Parts: sequence; C-alpha cells; structure tokens
Amino acid sequence: MTSTTLTSEQRAVVIAKVERLWRKARSTTFAAEAKAYEEKALYLMARARITDAMLDLESTSDSIVDVKVGATLAGGYRIPAEALFDTVCTAFGCRGYLYVSGRTSQPAAVGFASDVDRVKFLWPFLHADALAAAGQLRGRTAAHTMALRRSAMFGYAEAIAQRFDEINRIASSDADHGSDQSDSDGPLQRSDRASSGIGTELVVRARKERVDDHFAGLGVRGRTRRVSGGHGGHQHGHSAGMSADLTGGSRRVRGGGGELTS
Repeated sequence: MTSTTLTSEQRAVVIAKVERLWRKARSTTFAAEAKAYEEKALYLMARARITDAMLDLESTSDSIVDVKVGATLAGGYRIPAEALFDTVCTAFGCRGYLYVSGRTSQPAAVGFASDVDRVKFLWPFLHADALAAAGQLRGRTAAHTMALRRSAMFGYAEAIAQRFDEINRIASSDADHGSDQSDSDGPLQRSDRASSGIGTELVVRARKERVDDHFAGLGVRGRTRRVSGGHGGHQHGHSAGMSADLTGGSRRVRGGGGELTS
C-alpha cells in the first residue's frame, strides 16, 4: 500500500466538482435533474473516501476526531432527531453518540476528520428538512399530532439511510471493478454487479474498525433508542426523505416546520 493520500490539489478538484454539482442541483427547476446532480455529488464524496482509504489506511493526515455537532436537541422530537443524526454518521463511517442532560442531548461524532466534516455539513439542513416535513401533519389531538410527526421523522431517517446506502454501494462496486463515474454530470448508472470481495470492502471495513476501536476507548454509549412514535405519519416522512434536497438548496420542504422544536 502506498504512503500517500489524496494531495491537497486533488482534494481541491474533488471539492470544486462537488460544489459545482450542488449549484446545478439548486438552480434547476426539474426534480429528476436535481436528484441526478445530488446523487453524483454524493458519489464523488463516497469515491473520495474510498480513494483515501485505499491509498493509505495508516495515514496520519486524516486523524480520528471526537467533536460535538450542531445545536442541542430538546423537546418531543428529540429522539427521532437523534435517529436521523445516527443515520448521517453511519453513512460516512462515523459513530454518533450523545451528551445527555435531563431532557436535552448534544450530538457528537467520532470518525476520521474528513468524514466528520461531511456529517457537520449535511446534518443541520437534513434535520431542519425532517422537522419541516413532519410539521405538515396534524392529528385529531395534540398527542395524535405529535405521534404522527415523530413517526414521520423516523420514516424520513429510514429513507435517507436507504439513499446513502445505495450511493455507497454504487461507489464501492465501481471502485472494486475499476470504473469511475466522477467525470460525467449524467445520472449514476446502476449495476447488478456483485462485489468482487477484494480491496474496497476489506479496506473500508478496516477503516471502520479503527473508528470503532477509538469509540470503544471513549467509554461512552452509542445512540440506542429507536422507537416509532406511532405509525400514521411514517409513509409521509419516508416519501419526504426520498425526495429531500441533500444540497441544502431551494427544494427543501417548506411549511409547518416552524411549529416544531427539536
């Protein structure tokens, strides 16, 4: 294995491509086109992670960090928000946990610094989007409304997890088979190719084990509670998550979110 990771110039090229795709996703009025740009931006981020891992697993240039992320969570929608935070951490090979004080919690992430940066970038507006999507629901009573909205947020988190899983699977499969879709702005090409079982899977697993070992040494518990909060709003939240704007741009859900506190 070589002793170099991506150079600063190579990283700058990747960042520039991602930002260009974000801008295109934000500017288009066509949902399908915007989703294609979003997926390609996430694909670039996934391939950059894989490239770093494959080039130098033992590199010290991208150290493991432990940082608090975003604002403190509180209120009736705190627990589904915690589930969504855990989803974003998992997507980038990080471990999420909580500083809990009474009925509030402060999310924190353990992972390679570059991966934690991705979590810090995506988490705030995905959280806001989930709250806004849930806020569109109203039940027969205040308790029913809260149950519907909590359920919607869990559905949203599940959808986001599905989208990330698919992007990461495509990026890993491409890396295993020596192909790369980074140079085209077109939609990602899905493939039924099975993993080759070499290289990528083993190295990414080893990278995750380093994060897990570091996390274990902290002596803290991961996010564990996963309750449904009712089922009535689950499909609404899931649909919102499947169409969520992952760039933080203009297609974020609007309406109703102001009523919710996290």
